[in-house]
Parts: sequence; structure tokens; C-alpha cells
Amino acid sequence: MQICRSFAAKKNADMKNPIFKNGFIAWSAALLLLLITKGVQAEQRPGISIFDKLHTQEVLKVEIETDLDSLLRTLRTEDEVPALFTFKDEKGKKQSWKVKLQVRGKFRRRTCDFPPLHFKFSKKQLAAAGLNDHNDLKLITHCFDNAQSDELVMREYLTYKLYQIVSPHSFRVQLLRVKYRDSQSKRSFTRYNVLVEDDDEMRERADSKFCNSCYGLPKDTFTEENLTRNCLFQYMIGNSDWSVAMLRNLKLLQPKDGSKNIIVPYDFDFSGIVSAPYARPDATLGIRTVRERVLLGFEHSGEEMAPTIEFFKAHKKVFLDYIHKFKPLSVEARREMIEYIESFYRCLESETDMRTPGVC
Repeated sequence: MQICRSFAAKKNADMKNPIFKNGFIAWSAALLLLLITKGVQAEQRPGISIFDKLHTQEVLKVEIETDLDSLLRTLRTEDEVPALFTFKDEKGKKQSWKVKLQVRGKFRRRTCDFPPLHFKFSKKQLAAAGLNDHNDLKLITHCFDNAQSDELVMREYLTYKLYQIVSPHSFRVQLLRVKYRDSQSKRSFTRYNVLVEDDDEMRERADSKFCNSCYGLPKDTFTEENLTRNCLFQYMIGNSDWSVAMLRNLKLLQPKDGSKNIIVPYDFDFSGIVSAPYARPDATLGIRTVRERVLLGFEHSGEEMAPTIEFFKAHKKVFLDYIHKFKPLSVEARREMIEYIESFYRCLESETDMRTPGVC
């Protein structure tokens, strides 16, 4: 105790010394600035990401070599399986990366022959290549090993791209032509998949933080335009597999500037525009198939919805042209998607009650 009192007394005496006091304040300010700078640098994650390097062309050809049997044995676990991920960069130079694959999702891993995946790059390898540490990407994979699954993957990819027209707060995606090679048997097969950017990279672009337990928040805590555009977009694509109250297939962003919450949707395979054969509607919604529409989400007045309806009407040609020009998808599939969007616009023109299940 005597030692503590002596130290405290010495400290008080030193603080009365102007030279010591000014030096201590300057040192404290420098330390605080350093800590703030480090925090900002960590959050901003300077440099481009591995997704940026992969997000360079309409369809990127890649190869994934792994022990496929080991991967499929992890369907009921959270185990990671090593793999080698190879692609050619924008300069045509071959790049190979060691990654870890992890099965994700609930429904698809139970239903599909091949599960959706997490892609985890080594942060050390990323840093050595001058990239930031956004290393956890998602892969929307083919459900079955056939051409129909390729078409479904491309339809879902296009749906993500359409939402990018609707909102700046959206996930970036890259269409991949993946050659899977089994490291044991050396057998291989090739399918279309979709790479989805790291959640945190999307969040940082919006200068926001996630709230993963913000269930049942009231309507006035959200940005109105974001809510109404998401609501009408989900109706346009015939998706009822989402919920703001339960944060189902949505990420909730809380902007750091204190402005209102923003939602970012994902997972569109249960939508009518994709029409996956395994997709079934929620029986409580009063629709018989996923092709039938029902407007979900908060109740919005006609005045609240009017700007969003005008936005969709003004962007009809943009949506349809984007689908029409997407050549990797068959002409027939593009025609079906376009007709489905057209049916939405017929509903808008007829002023159908969109909350009545199945009328559109």
C-alpha cells in the first residue's frame, strides 16, 4: 500500500510539472490517433479483394480440385475440406490458390446431390498477394449434375443482377464455369456455379454493421425506399421465401451514420422466376405454386408505394433487355423469364390487389 501511495504521489507531482504534463498529453493524443487509425485501416481493409480479381468477365472459367468423397461426407458436419482453386486472371496468367471448402445451407444440402459451399481463402496468402482479407465467399452450386441445374443456377444469377438495378445495397455475384476435379480418382465434371462476395465486403461498402438478431423491428426503423423496392422486387420475381420480421434470407444493415436500417436480400432459388423443381410455397400464404405471387412485408399506403411503382415502370426495358442479352442462358429460358416479368407489369397496369394470393 505504501508503494502504491508513493507512486500515486509521484504521479500527481509529475502532472503538476508543465513540461511533463504537456508531454504526457501529446503522447496520449498520439497513442489515441494511432489506435483510431489502426481501427479505421482494419475496417476499410485497403486494397482490392480476391472477389474483385474474380469479378472480371461475364463467365469466368475456374477449376476446383478436391477430394469429392470427403467433401460429400461433410454434409452433416461443419468440417472443412482442402482444395486447390485455379483460374486465369485478367492478364491471362494462371493462378492457383489453396482454399478450404465447407458445406453451407440447410434445405439444399438435404435436397441436392451437390451442396452449396463456403469458399475460404488463406488470409496470409491474400496478404502476400497484396489483397485485403475478405476471404469467405459463397458458392451457389448446381443441385443436380445435369443441364437443367445449370439453367437454374443462371436464372438465380440473373435475379441477383436484376436486384443490383433496383438497389445499390446488394450482393455482387460472378458466374463461374467450374471444372470439378477429384484429387483421388482424377475424374472431373463441369457445371455453372455462382460466386457471391464476402458478407463483410458488402457491409463495408455500405459503411454499416450487421444486426443478426434484430427481429420484429417496426416499419419506421427502416429506410422506406429500400423497403418498398425490396417488397415489389420480391413480388416481381415471385419470391415468398423471405421475411423482414424474421430476417429470413435477408441481411440487415445498420448504417454507421445513424440513418435508418437497410435490408439486403439473397437466396432466390424458391422464386417463380427461377422455378426450381424442388421449390414449394409456404402453404399458409394461400398460393399453390411458387409461380403464383403474393405481396409480403409491411403494409404500405398507395402514396408510399407510388415512387417505387414508377421506378419499376421506368426500368421495365432495363430489366427485360438485361435478360434478353444474357447469351449463356438458352433462348427458351430467357423467353420464359421475360414473360414472367411481363406478367408482373400487366398486374401493375391493371392495379391488381397484390396482397391477394395468386391473382397475378
